[in-house]
Amino acid sequence: MNEFYVLRSPFNYVRFKLRSLFKGSKLGRTWVEDHSPLLMELRKTVQMEQWFDGVQIGVCLPGTWESFVFLSVLEAGGAKLHYYPMFCKPEVGVELLRSDSIKLFNRRNLEKCVVGSDFVYDSTALFGSIVVEQRFPVKGIIEQTASGVSIYRDFESKSLLHQPVLNLDGSYVKRVGENKLATGLGLVEALLRLHLFLPDKEVLILGFGSVGSGCAAYLERVGCKITIFDVDKDSMVAAENSGYKAGTLEELLPSADIIVNATGSSEPVLKIHEFELLKTGAVLANMGGCGWDRTYFQGKEVQKVGDWVAKVFIDDRSFFYELAQGLPVNFIFASGTDTETMDMVFSLSAYALEYLIENHGSLPNRLLSIPEEIQKRHLVQVAELSARKKFAACIPV
Repeated sequence: MNEFYVLRSPFNYVRFKLRSLFKGSKLGRTWVEDHSPLLMELRKTVQMEQWFDGVQIGVCLPGTWESFVFLSVLEAGGAKLHYYPMFCKPEVGVELLRSDSIKLFNRRNLEKCVVGSDFVYDSTALFGSIVVEQRFPVKGIIEQTASGVSIYRDFESKSLLHQPVLNLDGSYVKRVGENKLATGLGLVEALLRLHLFLPDKEVLILGFGSVGSGCAAYLERVGCKITIFDVDKDSMVAAENSGYKAGTLEELLPSADIIVNATGSSEPVLKIHEFELLKTGAVLANMGGCGWDRTYFQGKEVQKVGDWVAKVFIDDRSFFYELAQGLPVNFIFASGTDTETMDMVFSLSAYALEYLIENHGSLPNRLLSIPEEIQKRHLVQVAELSARKKFAACIPV
């Protein structure tokens, strides 16, 4: 079931829904801090130098212990935080209430979360859409997801951006370290929790970018037969060169046992008419972006057959399963991305925030890459302190 919590603090009184059915381990704050050497070392530095002194930062992230440690770094650096936990572990929510410099907001109060923020750390352009629509004077934004980046790219094309936006998803650490090398492990963990025999399953992956290719590699090792669909022709060629069968949705949907969306698209990949192509018993799992048009469910018989598992009837005889209501299945069904990888991602985020705060006035109002000097400065720290030594060995020069 979903649990509702009433959160009290000296700053606010908020009732919001904590999605508490995380299926991952119950490892706590101490474990995460012990396995986050980059953030723990950085917390000492930002506290001594007060990188974010007096700056109000709006943060949109899942409520995990990894996110909590990142917030603690910003807090130690003097930041005042407006935090929207997209979905939250209850024990994390309780700990958040003890902070005097973190205001918690629910989805109904997102506008209030954004309006008081000098800078925004965004996911899926949730805050950015409000900033653009309301023309709030936010000085700068960092976006961490591929789907969010595509939305900001659209804003830029329409000349709607009035502040610089740093593309964290395009960084080496996020694109390779998390998306390609780590995210797929969360998908495997989530699918194993369905108690299915994966080695005889055909898995159709929608999108062959860094996330999709990483998911394909891990599932292939488990024994799955992998097929690929991507709207980009070069990506389809890359999939075929990697040994996977690539084709159209019309060709691949009817035989797929599991369909994984890894596009990062802000628009549904599966349209209403394509649900009719699904194999009876097929499983829909989302890893990022808008996977399918859920308006299809209106008027359909839908049964709850497990925690976060819905059985949707196409007709009297045909049906499919949807996992996690289309939310990222690696967070809802599994442990999310591992602590050591998020240590790298969030420590780079802190460096990027410092850079944005110091330089926003001289940056153009468009989507920007995180400067190479910032990424290299961070990767040197990864090489010195991180447990991800094999990744650090691949530092680009």
